[in-house]
Amino acid sequence: MTAGERVIEVRVLGPFQVLVGGRDVAPTAGRLRTLTAVLAMSAGEVVTTARLAGELWGDDLPSDAGRSLRTYVTRLRAALGADAISTEAGGYRLECAPDQVDALQLLALAAARATAPDPRRRLVEAIALWRGEPFDGVAGRLLFEIEAPKLIQAYLSVVEQRVDLDLADGRDDALDRQLPELAALAERHPTRESLWTRLIQVLSRLGRADEAREYFALIQGTLADGLGADPGPALSRAVAELSTQPATRTIVVPRQLPAVPAVFTGRQGELDALDGLLKEHEASVGGMLVAALHGSGGTGKTTLAVRWAHEVAKRFEDGQLFLNLRGYGPGLPVEPAEALDTLLRGLGVPGDAIPPGIDARGALLRTTLATRRVLIVLDNARSADQVRPLLPGPGVVVLVTSRTQLRGLAARDGARRIQVARLLPTESRTMLGKLLTSQGTAYDEADLVQLAEACAHLPLALAIAAERAGRYPGIPVAESIARLQDAQDRLGAFDSGDDDTASLRAVFAMSYDALDPSAARMFRLLGVHPGGDVSAAAAAALACVPLPTAVRLLDVLCDVNMVDQRPGGRYEQHDLLREYAGELASDAERDEATDRLAGWYIHSALNARLVLDRRPALADFGPVANSVSPMTFANEAAVLAWYDAEFRSLVAMAESSLAAGRGLTAVRIVHTLNVYLVTRWYVDEAVELQTMALRAAQAAGDVLAEAVSCQQIGGTCYQRGQYAEAEAWIERALTLFGDIGDEAGRCVSQAALGLAQQMSRKIDASISTLEEAFRTADALGLGAVAANARNNLAWAYIDLGRAQEATAAASLSVAHYRASGERRGEGIALDTLGHVLARQGRHADAVAQLEVSVEIHRELGRPWTEAAALKRLGDSWAALGQAAAARESWLRALKILDEIGAADTFELSRSELVERLDVPASPRFTG
Repeated sequence: MTAGERVIEVRVLGPFQVLVGGRDVAPTAGRLRTLTAVLAMSAGEVVTTARLAGELWGDDLPSDAGRSLRTYVTRLRAALGADAISTEAGGYRLECAPDQVDALQLLALAAARATAPDPRRRLVEAIALWRGEPFDGVAGRLLFEIEAPKLIQAYLSVVEQRVDLDLADGRDDALDRQLPELAALAERHPTRESLWTRLIQVLSRLGRADEAREYFALIQGTLADGLGADPGPALSRAVAELSTQPATRTIVVPRQLPAVPAVFTGRQGELDALDGLLKEHEASVGGMLVAALHGSGGTGKTTLAVRWAHEVAKRFEDGQLFLNLRGYGPGLPVEPAEALDTLLRGLGVPGDAIPPGIDARGALLRTTLATRRVLIVLDNARSADQVRPLLPGPGVVVLVTSRTQLRGLAARDGARRIQVARLLPTESRTMLGKLLTSQGTAYDEADLVQLAEACAHLPLALAIAAERAGRYPGIPVAESIARLQDAQDRLGAFDSGDDDTASLRAVFAMSYDALDPSAARMFRLLGVHPGGDVSAAAAAALACVPLPTAVRLLDVLCDVNMVDQRPGGRYEQHDLLREYAGELASDAERDEATDRLAGWYIHSALNARLVLDRRPALADFGPVANSVSPMTFANEAAVLAWYDAEFRSLVAMAESSLAAGRGLTAVRIVHTLNVYLVTRWYVDEAVELQTMALRAAQAAGDVLAEAVSCQQIGGTCYQRGQYAEAEAWIERALTLFGDIGDEAGRCVSQAALGLAQQMSRKIDASISTLEEAFRTADALGLGAVAANARNNLAWAYIDLGRAQEATAAASLSVAHYRASGERRGEGIALDTLGHVLARQGRHADAVAQLEVSVEIHRELGRPWTEAAALKRLGDSWAALGQAAAARESWLRALKILDEIGAADTFELSRSELVERLDVPASPRFTG
């Protein structure tokens, strides 16, 4: 039929397809698919409404089946064409030629006489139509009860005719190619003796009589168990003809497992997991277990696999095979065809009985193992494609080890994967203790702790280090550890000689050499990163690639266990692997990557800082490379989450930059960190970092950088309650800013100095300094600085009883921060306003401001300022007679101070809170 010259084709031999003019228009609705299939099986003929309704609804017919059927026909016409379905008396007809329906083609070709012209071409065409089980994706009782079996019988018939023709013509090459599919069909249709007869005839023709006898034993048992019958005459004759061929194969029970190392430690979790999989497999019927141990080089995958295989060997009475696939290592990986040959020979198959080709050898392996219980250990696999052809049939257990995660083997073949990571610290120490004891080397527990840490808890490294420690009995283990830790070539210390399998660098190189160039470059550059872990965005900057590309390359490295993915989307390498990665990068590659990464960190942190604090960034942060895209942030929560995740990396970047002679890079990183250090109350870390930055700035002769460092050190002294020291550092910053004519810097420093003076009880000086600061800020258009100065002024005004001015200053500060969207500043200013109102006895108004301040500080993760606001909130609740609310606020404040270990200051002290609560002064509150 042609609807507007659009040919309709329907394919039901396999996944359901409907093509109109070559375009797939197969309906997605189940009943529309059924309707199409039923009409197609009678293409060009009328199908009654009763037959169609029965197929669509079975016994559960709708109240008006005719009307419902018309609705479905209308919907199908919309998909196929208005004239695709004709309405006839009593039914409907699909306007499609029978030769456009693959099932009808198959039936026609199968029914044709074998003596028809060119019978081989007819059979080849018929077999080519078969794409899988009929009506895949279609429902319908009669389709599956009547049509599908008829189609399967037709297909098997043409397969058998093709075999008969090739046997008659002596086409042994064609028979060899058909053998795997013929064996698979015989196993799928165990009671069709005609298939088994031809399988045995083909094996006999190919000189594989032993396999034919095994197949006969298999079908003989199947017929006896399932039907209580003996093989028929044709099958019996085919087997009888084998008697003229001598049996050449003896049953071989392979015992190929290597020995387990004398020292084996830990891995109980992995052993238990393997035991659980085996138990699950033994309880199943007809399944095959594929377990895959994956992990980076040196984690002891092979040792674990062999250990478990020995433990369960008695449960595999027909033998254990072991094959090193050499996926990673010297030489080329073992090809699947070669691996199949080795496995078959291990099972006793003579070399001259092993056919050429992967498919034929795979079929023979399945046949050979069909009735045997065997454990196969495939060690050091390169990929799922290398392993897949080696998988036998049901009943067999296959244990694979690989440096790759074998994701494809899990997805397509149901492999159950278990990661073999580094040992736990306790397991590392136990392993070292056993190794050192076995060679008579004296040690103490402290030695084990240090040596295990130096080996990154990697089993291979532990074994090599223990062997080296025992080479010279007169040298204490502690001295060996020192040599290991101080070695310039640290990886060279993990080399036990000329054996590549006992050299960490060689083992790592086997994985590295297998990477494609892009993944190899990413791996090298990860070694340039100074921190313990890295985000995908940082890796993108490091490698100068778009973020999606970085994620893809990191995923490749994760797949081969050269990088571990951690929670929060971060990636990590253990120390020894990172050291290996770092030594691969060239000097130019390293310098360029370091510049990109430092620029990305500095400008990402600068963007983060400006979200938390809108005051001008006083330092020089240098340019950012065009190829680098720094992070941007929507709000304070996003900023703090990023800082929390990157803090260790930022510190490591600063320290490594300083060590590499990039002092100003270190300074810039520390300067962008300051607002985070203040927010999280990391005062000890701040002192150390800021002192480092100050010295680097002085060494570089950068006065601006020195001024900013002095300013930040003064702020940290203020946080610690060291107000005199704070004044001295900020005054020093003021002088330096003045020397270089930086008015914005002087203005910011004045605002900070005024607050420090106030805490030192120099109220008049404080007011004078702060008033000058906000006037200068207003003149320079520095709104955030002016707001900060006004906030600080409010405290000084209230101390002098200038309540109206204090309220105005605090209110203006709140208004500015709220208008600019700076939540951090708003929280501080609201706290100030609450304090000012409370000092005027307006405690209800104070509570309203302080509760919002507390919430903002908690939201932003600012513990000390939250505690300070909570103290004042408790004071106002107490003044209002709300004792329970007051106590709750003070308790929360006390808990925060204990958690962060904050020192007592003039503004907030633990002793004040304890006194208010009337609780014992010690121990510290932990409730």
